[in-house]
Amino acid sequence: MMPAASVCLILHAHLPWVFHPDQPHAIEQRWLPECLLESYLPLLMMLEKLAQEGVPYHLAFSISPSLLSMWENAVLMDHFARYMDNLEALCQQEIARASWNRQRLSLLRDYQDRFAAVRRYFERYGRRPAAALKQLIQSGHIELMTTSATHAFLPLLAEDQQAVYLQIHAGIAYVRRKLELDPQGFWLPECGYFPGVDHFLKTEGIRYLITDTHGLLYAEPRPRYGPFAPVILPASGIAAFARDPNASREVWSATEGYPGAPFYREFYADAADELDEPTLRRFVHPEGLRVQTGLKYYRITGQTHAKEPYDPALARAQAKADAYDFVSKREQESAFLAHRFDRPPALIAPFDAELFGHWWYEGPQWLEEVLRLLARRETLQASTPGDILREQDRLQPTFPAPTSWGEGGYFDLWINPKTSWLVPALHRASQQMQAHQSKLAPPLFEAAMRELFLAQASDWPFIIATQSNAAYAQKRIHTHLDRLTAILEGKVREERLQQWMQEDAVLF
Repeated sequence: MMPAASVCLILHAHLPWVFHPDQPHAIEQRWLPECLLESYLPLLMMLEKLAQEGVPYHLAFSISPSLLSMWENAVLMDHFARYMDNLEALCQQEIARASWNRQRLSLLRDYQDRFAAVRRYFERYGRRPAAALKQLIQSGHIELMTTSATHAFLPLLAEDQQAVYLQIHAGIAYVRRKLELDPQGFWLPECGYFPGVDHFLKTEGIRYLITDTHGLLYAEPRPRYGPFAPVILPASGIAAFARDPNASREVWSATEGYPGAPFYREFYADAADELDEPTLRRFVHPEGLRVQTGLKYYRITGQTHAKEPYDPALARAQAKADAYDFVSKREQESAFLAHRFDRPPALIAPFDAELFGHWWYEGPQWLEEVLRLLARRETLQASTPGDILREQDRLQPTFPAPTSWGEGGYFDLWINPKTSWLVPALHRASQQMQAHQSKLAPPLFEAAMRELFLAQASDWPFIIATQSNAAYAQKRIHTHLDRLTAILEGKVREERLQQWMQEDAVLF
C-alpha cells in the first residue's frame, strides 16, 4: 500500500506596516486590530488547543516581517487593547439594547465570551502574539516560513538584483532575530516568481518556495507529476511547490467556495449600520464614521439585501460539513493520482491567514475540523513542505514559469497602466540608495533602508490597481520616497528624523 498522500495547509499572515501615532483613529490603523481579533489570535488559540489535546497535526505558517514588526510593537499592541476596550463596551451596550430580542441577545453573549477569551490569551502571552507562535513552532506543530522584508512584489524589482537581495536578506534576518528560529520555506509575495529569484534564497538557507499552479504546469521541462509533487531548481537546489488548483478553488472561489454558504456570517452587514451617531462617536470612531465594528448580526442568506439573522449553531454545522467535504475530496483526488504516480501525491493548499476569521468568520472552525479529520484518515496526512522533502529525496529538475496568484496569473495586478510610474520610481530610489550607501552612518543607513523597503511593499500597487484605497497607497509611496531622498541628501533635521524612525520602525 502506498504511503498516505500529503495535504499541506499553508497559512500566510501579512499586513502592510501601518503606524500613525499622530492619527490614532486613521481607518487604515484598524486593519491590524481587526485581524488580531478575528484571525491571528483565534487561529493561534485553535492551534494551541489542538496541540494540548494531542491532535497530531502539522502545517506551515508564514509570517511577513512587516506583520511581525507590528506584533512586536508595544504601542500598537496597546492600541489593540484599547480597541478591545471599546468593542467590549459597545457589546455591553448592545446587550442592553437587544433585551427584547432573544436571538440577538444570545449572539451578543457569544461575542462577549469570545472577546473575553481572546483578551485573556493576548494578556497571557504578555501582549506578544509572536511568543504564542514561537511556542507552537517549538512544539513541532508548525513549520516556519517567511517572506521578503515588506512583502515587495519581487518581479517588479527584478531589474535591480541588489533590491531583490536586500528585500529577501533583511526579511529573513529580521524573522531569525526576533523568533530565534530559522525559517524553512519562503513565501514569494503574491506567489510572484521570476527565474533567478531562487539564487537569493539559497544564500539565506531557505529550502523551498511556493509558486502558483501554472508555475509548474508550464515549467521547462514539464514536470512529470504536474503541481502534485515538488521539483528542484537546478541552479540553486531550492525545491518548488505549487498550489493544488482543486483545493484552492473549493475555498477561494467567489461562486462555489465554502465561505459563500448561506449560513455563514455576512461580512458586510455590520452593527455600525444600525448605531446612532453618539454611540458611533463614543465606541467606534470619534468622527462618527460607520466603519466595521466586529459585531455582525446577519448571515449571508443569499444574493439578496434581505438578510436572515445569524445563528452560530447553524454556522458551526456548516463548517463541519464543509470540512468533511474538503477532506473527502482530497481523498478522492489522491486516490485518482495514486494510480498514475509512483509516489504519494502532495496536495498543496496555501491561503492568506486573514481569510480565516476576518473575511470568513467560521474559517478557524473549518480549519480545526479539517485538521481533526486529517488526523483520523489513513490515506491522508497533514504535512508540511519540509516533511515532504525529508521523505522524497529524488526531485525532478526543472525551470518554473513566471507566475503570481493575482488575476490573470502573471504580473498584471501589480504592473499595469495605473502603476506604470512605480517601477522606474522604485528603480531610481534603489539606485540612489546604492550610490549613497557608503557615505551613510549606520543610523542613517537604517533609516534610509526602512523608507526604501516601505515604498516597495506589494500592497500599494495592489491597492492602486483595485482602487480599494488608492489615495492612501499613493500617499504612502510618495511619503517614503520623499523621506528617502531627504535622508540621503542630508535635508532632514534630527528631531524630524527621529519622528520618521518612530513612525517607520519596521524591521529595526
